[in-house]
Amino acid sequence: MKPGQYLIAFLGIVVPMLSLHAQTNAGGQDEEVRKKFLELALKADEKRRKEELQAILATFAQEGDVAKQRTAFSKLLDLKVPADEEFQILQPLLDHKDREGVAYFAMVAIGMHGKRAKPAVPKILAIFKDSSAPLFVREAAAATLGQIGDARPAVIEAMTVHLRASGLSDKFKLNLIESLGALGLDAQDAIPVIERYLKDPDLSVQVKAYYTAGKLRGERLPSLADLRKAKRLEWAKADGAYPAVMAIEAAGPQADFTVPLILQAIEEDPPTYIYCVLMRALGHAGANDPKAVRAMLDAIPIKELPLRQEVLRALKKTDISREEVVVVFADGMGDIDPFVQYQCALALRPAGPKAKKAVPALVNVLKKVDSQTSSENLGAFLELAHAIGPAAATCREPILDMLPERAGVYKDRPKMEVHMLRGYLLVTLAEIGITKEALPFVLDVLATSDNRMVQQYASAARAAGALGKDAREAVPFLMRALDPKFADRGMVLESFPRHGTALLGLDLKKLTSARIEAIRALAKIGPDAKAALPRLTQMVDDPPIAPAEYYPPYNDEARKAIQAIRGK
Repeated sequence: MKPGQYLIAFLGIVVPMLSLHAQTNAGGQDEEVRKKFLELALKADEKRRKEELQAILATFAQEGDVAKQRTAFSKLLDLKVPADEEFQILQPLLDHKDREGVAYFAMVAIGMHGKRAKPAVPKILAIFKDSSAPLFVREAAAATLGQIGDARPAVIEAMTVHLRASGLSDKFKLNLIESLGALGLDAQDAIPVIERYLKDPDLSVQVKAYYTAGKLRGERLPSLADLRKAKRLEWAKADGAYPAVMAIEAAGPQADFTVPLILQAIEEDPPTYIYCVLMRALGHAGANDPKAVRAMLDAIPIKELPLRQEVLRALKKTDISREEVVVVFADGMGDIDPFVQYQCALALRPAGPKAKKAVPALVNVLKKVDSQTSSENLGAFLELAHAIGPAAATCREPILDMLPERAGVYKDRPKMEVHMLRGYLLVTLAEIGITKEALPFVLDVLATSDNRMVQQYASAARAAGALGKDAREAVPFLMRALDPKFADRGMVLESFPRHGTALLGLDLKKLTSARIEAIRALAKIGPDAKAALPRLTQMVDDPPIAPAEYYPPYNDEARKAIQAIRGK
């Protein structure tokens, strides 16, 4: 649509709306007017969508600019046209000459339509069989056939034949096996071929083969009553104890009585894929069982990445509200493997003050921190202390020992990493209970931080606020942040700023800034911060520089600080 056409369309929609608005103000019936507003808005949106769709289809019909056609495809998906209409548009695109772009994306999108996309199966099957097609396109074709779930013999035969071939990529194997499983019991004849992959070099392929072969057998799963009668998990049988494993996974904590059976099977040294499957079952059934949690922690150092990932997923299901589980994780922080220590600290953090039983172990691990300790590990330990709060006050001593800029923990670390760590040490002290011993370090950071150290400055300002009246010496340095030229920015201080940001994946309701923290610190210092009153008074009349939902308004904070400093 040309600019002039946009203007005409705009006037054709807005002018009637303004007329209706005038009717409302003149005393017309509001409900009727609102309905007309809605009708006009819907018509406008539908007209815009149709025009955009026509432009997209015209782009696909043109020869030449592949990049423009790929952009048009992206716009098509953004339009969110009705499913049936979208499928009718996508299906012809499977024949597009841009096999690696438009045709590939169309096929992936078609897979999301599920059984509705059955008419597209012949074309997708042809792409799958085409040895001249790029590998990633054929891999996607295998996955798409599984998503559609059309178990016609030609599909099953093609997949089974291809699975017999050698030299397949791991992704191709995984897609083929999973898709055969999605085709259901009609694909049972593929079980022998799938079972060959129980000995594949890749553990992920082995595990996928185990679950798919078990699913295709279609055996009845035992009830909880049946599981109670079991003396052991018969993993060495042909079915690998699949029915029992799936029953345990489905029952979750209700099957906690099977934990001894699972641990016994683990001790029997099964194949690695069975070990992986047992760990998954343990995560479902043993979330409340200390012995199960201990077994998971013992498995973390195992080298196979898929198994480690399975263990970490299982650990996320543990019930850290139970004191006995907290004790197991606390013991794990004393493990010689740094990754085990890290995972234990991460697991305990959501428990907050309920993790106080872990404090002695946390103190010990903090005392052992040195230049070889990763910043991720130290950050996780500090986050745990922060989450526990005042009950972690005994962590204060080892944290204070790390505050000097020349402390051994910072040897050979990049300067920005040192700033990041020292800042979060101060934030943690502010949460667990800061003392005057930290004041010199707070003053040093507030006085020397530059534009590259805003996060550290904000952390020191929070620490100054926690010290209250004892931080009166910090007032001149806190006033630096009140200068309009101060390079302020938003941040979250509650969590360790991994990878240079404290915002990723965190609660934006806790968003703060260096200036906000400085104003709040001045408020907590009280009457001794009266030197800041002139600038704070100016700030009350300043317009908010950003929406309140993302950034606490400076003027609101300044108003509160003035009242606190004046003792009101």
